[in-house]
Amino acid sequence: MKQNLRVSLGAVVLALATLAAVIFALLNFDQRNRYDSPNDGVTWIDTDHGVQALHVAPNSPASHTAIHTGDILLAFDGAPISRAAEVARWLDRAGLWTLVHYKLSRNGAEFEAPLVTAPAEKPLAAENYLRAVGLLYLFIGLFIFIRRWNAPRAVHFYIFCLASFILWSFHYSGKLDTFDWEVYWSEVVARLLVPALLLHFALVFPGRTESRMRTTAKLAAVYLLPVALLLVHVSTAVKALGFVPWLGSYILLLKLGFGYLAAYFIAAGVVFYRNYREAPSGVLKQQLKWLTGGTLLGSLPVSLLYILPLVLDLARPTWMNVTVTSLVLI
Repeated sequence: MKQNLRVSLGAVVLALATLAAVIFALLNFDQRNRYDSPNDGVTWIDTDHGVQALHVAPNSPASHTAIHTGDILLAFDGAPISRAAEVARWLDRAGLWTLVHYKLSRNGAEFEAPLVTAPAEKPLAAENYLRAVGLLYLFIGLFIFIRRWNAPRAVHFYIFCLASFILWSFHYSGKLDTFDWEVYWSEVVARLLVPALLLHFALVFPGRTESRMRTTAKLAAVYLLPVALLLVHVSTAVKALGFVPWLGSYILLLKLGFGYLAAYFIAAGVVFYRNYREAPSGVLKQQLKWLTGGTLLGSLPVSLLYILPLVLDLARPTWMNVTVTSLVLI
């Protein structure tokens, strides 16, 4: 009786979580397409000298003004600027196609640069492909769970698919309202959870004869890193433990997150391969063969040709972005 009640309750929780994720994904897709965030075309960073222009995008509003890389931003429409994050807030208040005036400094000489805000570019093609990948994960998870809900690790596999759907389908718009923040943090948690779930699945599938203490220690080690990364994310957002929310922090956390994702995906593939080598002939060996091939073929191209250059700040030709298509194989 208790077992049936627990199974029923778990199914209801998973169903509600799936429904919520799908609704959020649809609302996020609509908001992402409708909302255009005002942009000046400059990547501003915090430095010891002030808020500095790290990069001026070609054919952007700033590229048609006197603003150059290395300039220090002093004021926005007369309001002093002390942090790079303040520029985005002032741009949002100004709105689209609005004339704003920047006061800047270059080599100690101050000058003004008026510009007209424009919509920020949105990588919709790449995002829509990732949404398709997320839907595929969800459909596969539902298909397996409905057919084999009582199979070993079926719930674990479905939670992995659901988290993957959230990871690849949620894209915050920059509107930064309550819903946008919920989308942002859902995507952050999913990005940290998915690799750990996959490695966890690899370590326990199809079953282990190890002691409970040894298995628990392994799984604790698996989830320790994502928990630590989440703590850093939250500390940065709330300015705790000495962390400060600025562009450099965001870029560093992005690199750490994707580096961790690549490392865990490849580690899961290696574990699947080890299990495949040790498995007796039959259905189990065939299952592990497909798991090994899918995980390694899905993770190696994107890890080596997309994530590694991103983490190491290496130049990345446009064609390397195509390697994200391999994610569908995992």
